[in-house]
Amino acid sequence: MRPVPAIASILNPQPTLSLGGGNWSSCSEAVIPRRQSPSWREERKSRIVAGTRKERVLTEVTIRLAGPTDFTDLRRAVVELQEHERRLSSTRLPGDQIADAYLAWLQQQAHVNGAVLIVEVGGIFAGFVVGWVVEDDNIAETVDSNRAGYISDICVMPPYRGQRIAFDLLSAIERYLAPTGITRVRLGALAANAPARAAYERAGFEPYEIIYEKRVGKR
Repeated sequence: MRPVPAIASILNPQPTLSLGGGNWSSCSEAVIPRRQSPSWREERKSRIVAGTRKERVLTEVTIRLAGPTDFTDLRRAVVELQEHERRLSSTRLPGDQIADAYLAWLQQQAHVNGAVLIVEVGGIFAGFVVGWVVEDDNIAETVDSNRAGYISDICVMPPYRGQRIAFDLLSAIERYLAPTGITRVRLGALAANAPARAAYERAGFEPYEIIYEKRVGKR
């Protein structure tokens, strides 16, 4: 059976981001995919997102497709998340070492049948989500299980956590992928990342497959 790749999120309590490998011929000039589903449109809403009780005001929250000018923000988020994962697992490489290659891989994966969605709060980058449709040929799985949506990464930057923005991102990528005909959406998390797992379950996700690991020679 196909294991689901691990994801990490910095949560307090909302998830932030995690990432993995690929190649961009020129990362500084890379074009993040803008292909979109027929029903996709930019989403805008107003929400109280910051300040004390007396100071809080409605701020516009926008979720849109990522573009070339978002590269710097995306890279910054990748590095931050990867460093968080390094604190949870010794298998993770330094964030700055993997960021460019991982963003290239995300571009490649999302370009065909997925998207990178950006969230802005009051016009400021607040996070992103990446997802696409995975098609497998596992003979032990049903058709709808072999073809499912996969959320590879979700990021909410520190100043915007705890304000349901992660929930908005998860909902947005689900709506983006829904027109492809999928009936399931999956994501993963490091076992040690209990806050991220709790946030995903609050968003309606349920445990599906669990990967166990043992270090060779260790009892």
